[in-house]
Amino acid sequence: MYQLFEDLLTDTSILLADELYRAIMSSDLRRTTSILIDFWGDEFDQVENAYKIYSVEPFWKSIEKHFGKSVKSTLHCIVETRKNEPKQEDPIKGRGVKPIVNKTAVSEVFYDIMVVLDSNKDVGQQLGQRLCKLDPFQFQRLNMIYKRVCLSIDTIKNPLDNLVKFLKVGRLVNCIIF
Repeated sequence: MYQLFEDLLTDTSILLADELYRAIMSSDLRRTTSILIDFWGDEFDQVENAYKIYSVEPFWKSIEKHFGKSVKSTLHCIVETRKNEPKQEDPIKGRGVKPIVNKTAVSEVFYDIMVVLDSNKDVGQQLGQRLCKLDPFQFQRLNMIYKRVCLSIDTIKNPLDNLVKFLKVGRLVNCIIF
């Protein structure tokens, strides 16, 4: 009970910065990613400032040191796309608001990514550049398209694990976007 009251009185950004620090230091990419993709708008800046309590180096530098440049650039891209909340359609009675997803842009990125994945080159940088074009809801749409394609050829196992393996080694073996 004491811990609950202490947490309620503590600034959320400090708690998130602490969690982020622990995830980075334990080289837990899944936890690091899940923390970073939860930020919207200026929440990220608040956590970035609070992170200075735990480390003298910026957390982007820590991420690069623990996970590599391609992971850092991909995560940085994801955070940047979430700083501006996407436009929402008018509410549908009883359903709330829906994000506006440019399906044409998602399809173009999907086909670009498939070309990159078919190449034998280091795909980390190229993949990151293409993914930076998408907002979080477009990421979800891209993931749905990719799952359909992979399921139809029966090659998908665990999407996030495949992405983690890809980002750690800089190569792709059945990668799927979150």
